Formats: sequence, structure tokens, C-alpha cells
Amino acid sequence: MPRPAPPNDDHRTRLPAARHESPQAPTPERSDDPLRACILKRQTPIESRPLQTVEVARPEPGPGEVRIRVTACGVCRTDLHVIEGDLRAANLPLVPGHQVVGVVEARGAGARRYRPGDRVGIAWLRGTCGACGYCAAGRENLCSESV
Repeated sequence: MPRPAPPNDDHRTRLPAARHESPQAPTPERSDDPLRACILKRQTPIESRPLQTVEVARPEPGPGEVRIRVTACGVCRTDLHVIEGDLRAANLPLVPGHQVVGVVEARGAGARRYRPGDRVGIAWLRGTCGACGYCAAGRENLCSESV
């Protein structure tokens, strides 16, 4: 029986080599072009339509960071809990949505793992303490130190 191929070293899938010529590839934009975002400034019931569509400055990636051109973003029940105030918002204003797929658009100094044009997915949980009872039980989503 043949063995399965090992995963690549960084557990990601690359687009085909001709990704920049692909019809799905994003059109490059200037780094000073503004972005449209739905922003939450105050937690309130969703019926009051608390999200506002605004233009915001396109962020430049910092050291070790990448900027992603978002092609799809999920807004789930957790986002609605934050919007309505059932969960505390760490910082306001904020842009809801934490299940993202997109394409790397720019890299900050020292960012080497992903290249411009790479398709990436972004999970909602960046990190946890790794030591509390929730983390030890495999329930990192409940960690009070999550970021």
C-alpha cells in the first residue's frame, strides 16, 4: 500500500505557479487606497443596525506581519454576541468577522512564511496561554488570555 505524501513544512497549500495570471487573482491596489469596512463603534442590539460602512486607511504590515486582501469573511454568532454586547469587546471600534480567506498582498520586514499572491485562511484564535484549565482540557476557545 503506498504511503500518503507528507504535508509540506508549513502546512499550507500554494496556488498554482501562474497565480498572478489567474482570473481569480486580485487586482493589485496601491497601498494608499482606502478600504471599505463595516465597523462597530458601540455595542447595541443588531436590530438598531450598529454597523457602519466606512472607508479606513489601508494598514501597512508591521515586522513579521502580512496584509491580506480579504476575498471572503464569515460573520458568525460569536460576532453577533460581540455586536450586541453579550461578550465584551476588547477594543472599540472594531471590524467584526474572524473567519477569513484571502490573498497575501504585502509583507512586513522579516515576514517570510507567505509570499504576495499566496492564498491563506485565518482562524479566529491567534493564541492562548496554554496553561489554564481550559487550555489543558483542549478548550482553548474559553481561555481568558486568548488573543
